[in-house]
Amino acid sequence: MKKLLLIIPVLIIVPIIIYYHLIYRVIPSNSPIIKIKNSKINANIKQDNWGIPHIYSQEENHAYFALGYKIASERLFQMDIQRRVANGELSEILGSKMLPTDKKLRSLRFKKSITEKVNNKDHPINKNKKMWSALKSYFDGVNFFIKNNPLPIEFILLRYSPKPFSPIDSFAFSGYMGYSFATSVTKDILFSTLLEKLPATLFHDLEKRAKQNTINFKVLSTIAPLTDFDGSNAWVLSGKRTKSRKPILASDPHISFSLPGAWYEAHIKTPTHEIYGHYLPLIPFPALGHNKYIGWGLTMSKVDDMDFYAETFSKDKKKVMYKNSWVKIKSYKEIINIKGQKPVEIEIKLTPHGPIMDYVLDKKNISMKWSYYEPDNLALDTLYLAERAKNWGEFKNAFSFGAAPGLHIAYADSSGNIGSLVYGKIPNREHLLFSNRILNGANGENEYSYYKYSQNPKLFNPKSGQIVLANARQNIPEKIAGFWSPTDRFDTIANLLNKQDKWSIEDTKKLQTKSFAQSSKVILPILLNSIKSYSLSTTEKSAIKYLNKWNHLSEISSVGASIYHYWNISVKKLLFDELTDTELNNFCKLGEHWTLYKKLLSEPQSRWWDSISSKQKIEDKNEIVYQAFKLTMSKLNNLNNWEWGDIHQLEFQHPLGKKRPLNLIFNLGPYKSPGGYEQINNLKAASCSFQQKIKAGPSTRRIIDFNSPELSFGILPIGNSGHLASEHYNDQSTLYFNNKYRNQLMNKESIEKVKRKELIFSP
Repeated sequence: MKKLLLIIPVLIIVPIIIYYHLIYRVIPSNSPIIKIKNSKINANIKQDNWGIPHIYSQEENHAYFALGYKIASERLFQMDIQRRVANGELSEILGSKMLPTDKKLRSLRFKKSITEKVNNKDHPINKNKKMWSALKSYFDGVNFFIKNNPLPIEFILLRYSPKPFSPIDSFAFSGYMGYSFATSVTKDILFSTLLEKLPATLFHDLEKRAKQNTINFKVLSTIAPLTDFDGSNAWVLSGKRTKSRKPILASDPHISFSLPGAWYEAHIKTPTHEIYGHYLPLIPFPALGHNKYIGWGLTMSKVDDMDFYAETFSKDKKKVMYKNSWVKIKSYKEIINIKGQKPVEIEIKLTPHGPIMDYVLDKKNISMKWSYYEPDNLALDTLYLAERAKNWGEFKNAFSFGAAPGLHIAYADSSGNIGSLVYGKIPNREHLLFSNRILNGANGENEYSYYKYSQNPKLFNPKSGQIVLANARQNIPEKIAGFWSPTDRFDTIANLLNKQDKWSIEDTKKLQTKSFAQSSKVILPILLNSIKSYSLSTTEKSAIKYLNKWNHLSEISSVGASIYHYWNISVKKLLFDELTDTELNNFCKLGEHWTLYKKLLSEPQSRWWDSISSKQKIEDKNEIVYQAFKLTMSKLNNLNNWEWGDIHQLEFQHPLGKKRPLNLIFNLGPYKSPGGYEQINNLKAASCSFQQKIKAGPSTRRIIDFNSPELSFGILPIGNSGHLASEHYNDQSTLYFNNKYRNQLMNKESIEKVKRKELIFSP
């Protein structure tokens, strides 16, 4: 018995010791000097109190080496997962369950298409030698870290080691990011399904809305454990609209939440180059950045840059009909390695339109045309040149070098200018009747070219002194097709900006974090008025009192917000009851469902209000809204608390934390959260689900006043590090959920005051 009592603590303590050893051993070394043999690398990293590295060197490539080493030391597993997604290599570490995903990813040709370009010495992708040198230096730093340091715990648990990284991984990942922007990619073409099943009157009404709002019913297929871009806010104010008399840039890109987060913050300074940037870890050029000259923020352009074609094959499957003539298809084999099993070989077929999507779509013999595959798509050239721009002309020129992903970019500079531009190749489909359906690929009637970059929408120094980007169709001609978001965020931001002549940093912080959409002030009275003639229970009357007192802010402690949001969900479920649950969930992924919903609230005679489940009578709007209120109350009465923060919550999921019990080790949260669907503070869950588990929202918040760009303000949702035991793993979440900010520093004296660590690279 005594021996057993001695053994039990050992059985408990030893695994704990091993676990903590595996975690803590990979925390970046406190050793102040790293010697790099057979190298001239000379750089210095000063890490501030938030874990942001400030990298100094006399040579740009030395700084990129240090950046690669540092990001790898904090985000190596994330980098490897991102690379494997882009390259379709998940089965190699996760087994056969990921084989369908890898087949889809290989079909999309992120790595293959880039490799073909790079292997062509005459291709423009090879011309920017300085960019390639920077890429090589960055991955030299990444690979140096891998060779000389223990691997993070994720690699130990999955029992594999990462292969060396290369510049091709950057290009391939840029393709995946473009794919995550593209709302066109689908498992199922919802529009075609609805065409077959809906009554003609309802379908034609839906089709009419589709034309008015450029609704495209192709639904994004989530095929990998990565962040997807979901929308964004960005606005710029000229000096005549600010208290500092210099432009202010505000930016908060909305991305699906993950752990680690999407962005890694770092600051680089050399004699020839300086940038404070937010980096996607596989790409050494920041997607968001600023310096003393310029700054920019990204939103999705929402331009539809994909189309799908039904292809006609010859009997031997070696030719395809293209412009009424038979054309040979190209094909090649891909080998997919699978953990613990034999490799699998698949065949990828290429038509003049693009690759066949048999592994991506349910329908067969469908090809995909996408601007990403265009020969002049030089996305990394764009980012490399953008961070070096010193004025609007250089910045505008930088964004002429790519084709995808489609972006709408807000710009400001220290000279007092503000602007915006749409980046990416825009299809010219003016002659096409429908671009939101599967097109005939054989007859040549559905072919199109692209507008010139000079024709892309741009705006520079408008008289209003403000530019607002929020994924709505703003400053974009009607002839351009897209997936525009509802106007709620744009209207709310623009109207609030117009109510104040001069703006400060503090004013901008309050606006950027405001959990408000002015559309609620229109929708709520319609809902309340619809049920005023119905008898209500005591509990229901109490709910109405909450709504009447509600300030229209979706704050954590708000009860009115819970009732309002649940009521809208209930109405949508009953209103769109012609759709199956799956179809409704897909429909609600499209922002345009909200545009249609708001429109129908003002059309009480629409056939949509009739419930198909009731055969005895035809329901009107008031009856459906009342039934939806009853459904809302039944859902709320099943909850312990009606406060919005108890319903609306965010859990940051690590790739290994998607299954129990690893979620208890790797995940963070859930956190009670303010905000809501299409509010300025766009922390949003699935918009037609009563389970308000937040999926996407502000991935960072940045505010830069060009009166003092060296002291700007920002915040990350959790932290800059990807290490469980790092003090910077989750040191910003309290600020984030309380709508607070921290400093983003560029001044060396200010950095020295808050410096926590220093790392020196020397030969």
